Amino acid sequence: ALTLTDRALLILIGNLVCVYVAWNIVSYMPRQNRRSVVYQTSRMFLLMAKIVYFIFIEVVLFPMLCGYCLDIALTPLIPDRDKTAHYRAILNNSPSRRAIYWGLGLFFMLQFARCVSYCRHVARPGLLWFIRDPNDPDFHPMREALEGRTVSQQTKIWRSAVMYCGALLVCFGAPSYATTLIAPGTFPMTYPKSAWTADFPHSMLLSVVLLAMMIQWGEPYEMARALLSFWWRFAARVVRLSEFIIGVRDVLDEGRWELAGYPQVPVVLPRLWMPTRVVTEAFEEVSLEASDRARDGERGNAVPTSEFRARLQSRIDIGLMQRHPWVRFVLDGQNIRAPAVDTVSVVPGRKMLVPVDDLGRPAEDKHDYEAADYPERRGDGDGDDDDDEQRDLPAAAPESSFRDLRFKPAQHKVIYVPPGLRVRVFAFMALIWVLVAAMFVTTVVSSMYVGRVLWTVTGKQQHNDYLVFPVGLMGVIMLSTRIYQAGSLVAGLFGRNGSVTRALGDSIRQIYQGWVSGWKLLVTASVFFVFLPVLYGLVLEVYVVVVLREYVDNKEAESIFAHTSVQAVKHNWLFSSLNTWVLVSALRWFPDTRLARAVDRLFTGPPHTWQVWRGIVEIGLPIGGVALAAAGLPFAATFLQMWMRGELTWEAAHGVLFMSEIKQLARNALVIMVTATSLALVWWACIVYKRWSRLARDQVYR
Repeated sequence: ALTLTDRALLILIGNLVCVYVAWNIVSYMPRQNRRSVVYQTSRMFLLMAKIVYFIFIEVVLFPMLCGYCLDIALTPLIPDRDKTAHYRAILNNSPSRRAIYWGLGLFFMLQFARCVSYCRHVARPGLLWFIRDPNDPDFHPMREALEGRTVSQQTKIWRSAVMYCGALLVCFGAPSYATTLIAPGTFPMTYPKSAWTADFPHSMLLSVVLLAMMIQWGEPYEMARALLSFWWRFAARVVRLSEFIIGVRDVLDEGRWELAGYPQVPVVLPRLWMPTRVVTEAFEEVSLEASDRARDGERGNAVPTSEFRARLQSRIDIGLMQRHPWVRFVLDGQNIRAPAVDTVSVVPGRKMLVPVDDLGRPAEDKHDYEAADYPERRGDGDGDDDDDEQRDLPAAAPESSFRDLRFKPAQHKVIYVPPGLRVRVFAFMALIWVLVAAMFVTTVVSSMYVGRVLWTVTGKQQHNDYLVFPVGLMGVIMLSTRIYQAGSLVAGLFGRNGSVTRALGDSIRQIYQGWVSGWKLLVTASVFFVFLPVLYGLVLEVYVVVVLREYVDNKEAESIFAHTSVQAVKHNWLFSSLNTWVLVSALRWFPDTRLARAVDRLFTGPPHTWQVWRGIVEIGLPIGGVALAAAGLPFAATFLQMWMRGELTWEAAHGVLFMSEIKQLARNALVIMVTATSLALVWWACIVYKRWSRLARDQVYR
């Protein structure tokens, strides 16, 4: 008999054969026969196969590959005795493991996209032109997939895959290994079988729940954005790329410092001890007298770049000679034309960073894309100048049915770059990696330490690191976020120009709002993610698990459902919490339902404005009452039957309550469930019939 893998392989081979046949038909069909049904069908089949291929790579294979790389990068955190088995499991994985890797990779890709959006807010517009912006109105990925060449698009995809995998291995692999060296007593992570919640899948699910709660209520992204913005600007200033990276011109980046008599000695951290004020004052004075024509365009006082820099150099030399003769500031570097927007038109083969001359025009004719795309703008406008014919102009931009690829001057601007641009960009990326590595090591080590401390406080002797880490991570991020908010509050208090009394009043008001938000979040989480899921889990245990334990004759099912009362409550609460989270997330897609309107009315806006008690009364109590009544009805029926037969004793009641004697309880639960389902179906049938009859009556008497 054929296995599932054999069938999938045969289906794949059949599809590849069909694609090959269709490609031959489309490629070698004579032009006069291209209106035939065979040609059109083959062409449509190739387009469908192309779309399915790219969607499979982007949505399935790409995230799964990122998940594998993330697992490999975090392998140093596991014990050495488990690494061999772990690598063997990676090679011989099951469908469930592939699904886990796919989910991890998809989560990483979403967070990477969030990080790119943060970088776009900090970086100069046009710096990340090579990463397509989803907000670009001219970005049509499906259309590009249909009309573009398969080889070039596949090259872009695999280039992105190398970028993602490289970022994973470099940003997480090396810090993971460094973490084991920095904290050898804390790592590698351990997982004793006798620890609390020793079943691995449930501990992982609990970790996912805690991580989701941390991200939702801890608000770490604001702090991460502020830290990234600060470090991004600092790293750009260190490598003299403030204008290239941030988009803010800094004259201190446009030259190098030299010690008088020792020009070959490098000056380290010149902003800390060099007379930078002399340079900035000279730049301000020269800027009032003239402007750089290449950068600022045609103005009344615009001069060529060489003349502007000569004036600035002369003014700087005079200022330093008078006050600081032991040091010199030498201007270097050049101006280049760079993209000014992230939605710039990209033509394969064209350079995006082009050196310009003193007037802002390309230094070489082969980079004059404006003259190549707009012949009417050459020379005096007739388009037939002899000088234009002798110029080595590039080829015109190709035509596209959905986007204008011609050069647009408004999408570019002239900026300054220092010598050795590639080396400086690499140094900037290395500094960003230092930030990522430091954040990773600090977060992992502190989270594990805090989690183990909390675990020890609870009186547990053995710890389960797969539960300790998310608990400690949530605590660390909550604490660091609150410290960041307090620091921002104090900075705002001392940075205001208004009344101190008013500032203190605003600060006290914000502190009060934070306190109110804290207890409202705690009460809401306790009611809707603790007590209600526990009741819902009890209903699930009575009507599903108990019935399956009694009526399903399967050893595997018996091993799954055979657990203690504490384990039953724990597992059912976890499952119910996940269902509650999914339900709350799905309400946004059904805004017209009564529950969605109630949630929007009571829990919309900042947490300190929530109507928590009213929400508990209007939403929590009805749901909890129905769940409690539904769960208690089979127990009440069982006790009544036992009392009528004279079998109601304390031992028998104890066995029913703790679900060790479930025969009668399962029978009553099944009867109640079937009866309730039948009544619900009859009720809905009556409603459907009523609406149908009303519609039929309206159509007849219209």
